[in-house]
Parts: sequence; C-alpha cells; structure tokens
Amino acid sequence: MTPSNWKLTRDADGEPQAEEWGGEGPRFGTNLMGAAEIQARLELTKGEFNGLGADESFPEPLSTLHSGRVWLTEDIEAWIATHRPDQASIPH
Repeated sequence: MTPSNWKLTRDADGEPQAEEWGGEGPRFGTNLMGAAEIQARLELTKGEFNGLGADESFPEPLSTLHSGRVWLTEDIEAWIATHRPDQASIPH
C-alpha cells in the first residue's frame, strides 16, 4: 500500500494515527497545514501567526520537519471554530 492510501487522524486519546483512506475525505498530505497555510487561512501576518505560539489554547504541532512545524488540519479547524468562530465559515 502506498502512502497516498493513508490519511492522518487522531485516535480516541488524541494521539495521531494513520488510517487507511477509503476514498472519502482528505488523503495523506492533504490534511496537514504548515505555518504558511495557517497564516493564509486566518489572514494573518507572519508576526501575528508567531504570536499564536503564546496562546496556550493553540494546538501543538503534529511534528516539526526541516521545513518547519506541521499541524493536522482538523486540529486547526477545531481551534478556529472555538476561538475564532467568525472565521470558521470562511471557505478554505
């Protein structure tokens, strides 16, 4: 099975897990967001985004790569729905 047949989610305990992709929803890679994607989604400057690091409610990154931190899109969207509901309905 190739990586494109898997997607990342969280289990009942909130731990990241890979699930086989059944053809619906995002596939592996399409459900991750880096800083640039989050900045664009929230219409933030780089400085404003960096300020989110001081907000204890902001999700922890899934991982840190050489290119930077990455988050699960579902974690970011859940945070937006709770902490920035006026931006939750903005198409992305």
